[in-house]
Amino acid sequence: MGSGSAGLGLASMVIVFFCNSYYIMILVWGLFYLVHSLTDTLPWATCGHSWNTEQCTELFHLELCLNGTTNASAGTGPFNLSCADMANKRSPVIEFWENKVLRLSGDLSEPGEMNWQMILCLVTTWVVVYFCIWKGVKSTGKIVYFTALFPYVVLILLLVHGVTLPGALGGIVYYLKPDWSKLAEAQVRVAGRGIFVFHVVNYKPLTYNKTYVYPWWGDAIGWVLALSSMLCIPCTVIYKLLRCKGSLREHRVTPHKGT
Repeated sequence: MGSGSAGLGLASMVIVFFCNSYYIMILVWGLFYLVHSLTDTLPWATCGHSWNTEQCTELFHLELCLNGTTNASAGTGPFNLSCADMANKRSPVIEFWENKVLRLSGDLSEPGEMNWQMILCLVTTWVVVYFCIWKGVKSTGKIVYFTALFPYVVLILLLVHGVTLPGALGGIVYYLKPDWSKLAEAQVRVAGRGIFVFHVVNYKPLTYNKTYVYPWWGDAIGWVLALSSMLCIPCTVIYKLLRCKGSLREHRVTPHKGT
């Protein structure tokens, strides 16, 4: 190896270290939220906790201010807040993330206090990662069975929950029914041509044992079945929970009478 490649291995290890440190924190946040979600009432759904401020509110009726002035009143039962007051309020979700999870300080000169709960989650996550790889490929292969199948179990549960919400049928029909008018848009045609050209340039016949070459129609059927099985359920779940009528987004955002 030439002198120009000196330090390449060390640089690779530094990059891997920073990538692992960054990604492990995402797992830590997921574990932190998972532990705090094992309660009857989610801590980020209500105010009144030690990390909440006076600006925390569970009432958001900003749609009443869209056609009014900044002094318009948003009636909320026993509460009567103006649109100007609502603009200064903060969601308990945001305050849980910033004040409880991240514990943001004023600036870099204020390191803040140690978050012992987050440190415990960090240690737990590293221990789990260690036991997943401590025996090398043998243990990693067994762990993949869980990591590959468990997300689909969660997605199926979310799908069952989503289809039981009000308006689920209308949302699923709207999701599956194509809007052919979009093909007239230049942006859609350009994206489609780019994908087609990319696959044509990088196309390689599908072979078995380097001897048998599958026909093109078999390759096409395989891709259709693979994409249908992998993308249909997660796309339906995400769409149902966030966009259609009766979804979690509507229940969390849209005000109900008497609230």
